[in-house]
Amino acid sequence: MRHLVLVHGLNNTPIIWEPLLEILALRLGSGWQIHCPMLEAHESTDAVAAQVLEQLPERFSYVGFSFGGYVGMAMLAAAAARVEAFALVCSSTRAENESAVPMRQKAIEIAQGGGYLAMMAKNHPLTVHPDRVDDPAIHERRKLMLEGYGPERFVAHMRACIVRPDRTTLLAQFAGPRVMIAAEDDKVVPAALMREIQAGMPEVPLLAIDHCGHLLPLERPQAMADALADWLGA
Repeated sequence: MRHLVLVHGLNNTPIIWEPLLEILALRLGSGWQIHCPMLEAHESTDAVAAQVLEQLPERFSYVGFSFGGYVGMAMLAAAAARVEAFALVCSSTRAENESAVPMRQKAIEIAQGGGYLAMMAKNHPLTVHPDRVDDPAIHERRKLMLEGYGPERFVAHMRACIVRPDRTTLLAQFAGPRVMIAAEDDKVVPAALMREIQAGMPEVPLLAIDHCGHLLPLERPQAMADALADWLGA
């Protein structure tokens, strides 16, 4: 049995994988078991990664979406020998950009002051393609995720984002299969940023999915499932 680990991002829960799980399971076949852990409220990606590693099989392939990509880079730092293959989805290998720190600190203050859900509602158009801003299925899943994720986890993970180190070299040196998957219309982690990172490691393929914002697993589940299945099959 081979194991595939799908790790959610900031303001997400494992619900984000629901639209693509059945598709991916069918594409991969019975030889794979898929795991979708929930990230706990730790204030460093190293601590989050350590918590997840305790739950996982000895060997696994890893898919990290957004903040889950930061956690995955921490896993490579701590236990690269356990990782068979690594996919970075709508995410970055780099440390936090200093210009983004004040924004994150302000968001932490708002969440601590009781404004978490209102802030997330205001930010929703930034997370999806303009054509999907009013998509009822996405709204319903996002509502459930935000309720399950909550302000305490948000504050902890925002602090983890701020202090995360640059781990680009780790991905460049990782010996297993690698892939980077971007969303062409992503305003949170722009496809241009992922292409810039990938230019420094041209041996790592980068796939860009069009007509899609940051919430790739919800917006284009078929395309993402097909990309992952094709990559793992190859």
